[in-house]
Amino acid sequence: MIGVTVPIQPSISGNRRAGDVTYQQRLFASRGCILRPLLLLTGMLLMPSTGKAVAFPAPEVHACVTVQAEFLGDGPPLATSFGPGVNRYAVRHATFEVVGEVSEYVEYTLEAGVATCTGGGQLLLMEGGVHYRVLRHVRLGIMKGHILRGFDLRQECVAVLTAEKPLWALAFSPCHPIGAVCDFELDMEGHMALEGQLAYLNGAASTLDEEHDANVGLVFHTPLEGLSVAGYYNDVELDLGYSDDWEQLHGNGYRAGIGIDCQTHSAFLRGEYYAGKGFARGVGMGEYETSVHPEDHEMRAYYVEGAYLIATGFQAAPYVQPYARYQVWDRASNGPEDLKSRYATVGITMGLGDGDSSLRLDYETPTSVPAAAEEEASRLVVRLQAKL
Repeated sequence: MIGVTVPIQPSISGNRRAGDVTYQQRLFASRGCILRPLLLLTGMLLMPSTGKAVAFPAPEVHACVTVQAEFLGDGPPLATSFGPGVNRYAVRHATFEVVGEVSEYVEYTLEAGVATCTGGGQLLLMEGGVHYRVLRHVRLGIMKGHILRGFDLRQECVAVLTAEKPLWALAFSPCHPIGAVCDFELDMEGHMALEGQLAYLNGAASTLDEEHDANVGLVFHTPLEGLSVAGYYNDVELDLGYSDDWEQLHGNGYRAGIGIDCQTHSAFLRGEYYAGKGFARGVGMGEYETSVHPEDHEMRAYYVEGAYLIATGFQAAPYVQPYARYQVWDRASNGPEDLKSRYATVGITMGLGDGDSSLRLDYETPTSVPAAAEEEASRLVVRLQAKL
């Protein structure tokens, strides 16, 4: 039997390994920055220093390629079926990332590439940032990337347990926002640790003009090894679109969530509950509408998911990991309409070789839909993923 130690998924919970790149290293960028200056910067950082030039520490370089086949059933596509609602092959995600430091005080990262959730074939700066370590456990910076809003919403899309995040994820957290952040970590006795983040970000239109996104998030790693809890509160001022008589609407709202995460070498269990108020009419709903005024529009959502990792003893396929998830999305919890949907996901991930490569089969289907609504299509994803 060949022993295998494979992380169930990249996570902010429980057992952090020495040398792991933490989430806080994913920082700064602007949508106005395009690839050419970034490639020039990357080349300069990778070049060995000569003469009297300052010798910067060599950065780490990572790459990830995710390709997949998608097969859809009858009905409108699920909310996270990025792209056309038809069967197809797709490059879900293909990026390179550079992570490093200029000194013990200044850290940087950048990630560029393509992803179907950001427009498909367009090459973009997806994440990046610069942080200054003001104290040993406190860093300030400007970043573009995932914000600490619980467990799943903070992770990369291709790093979550199932093929995609919960269907309501974009309604509660815009993808790759940019703004000022303050990260801190505090290690305590008995495996305990506290992570936190304060962030003041652009609003949904990527400006601070009559909109903002202010967030506070915490993760507490409990004395029980592998058990963590997380919570966040998000105050938003946002553009709510237009009223029925075409008046521009602005309003305030909030997003909040709490969750628990438990991981051992083989078992994985996670659950999170989210609530919020102040959603644009119809946001994330396809053709669904609600009679609730956008500023008063409330949503509720939760999911539970679990997995079990099994070592096979075969070098070519060292592990398999079956998993399942159940999620509920009430798209207008304070309205007279029934806009509650339930979904079930089952799948299996198989490790490929000694590296961080995998093959995944993922099937997601609605188990109930809002009254009088057309049932959404089921989706089967066959995914091949490689990380360097």
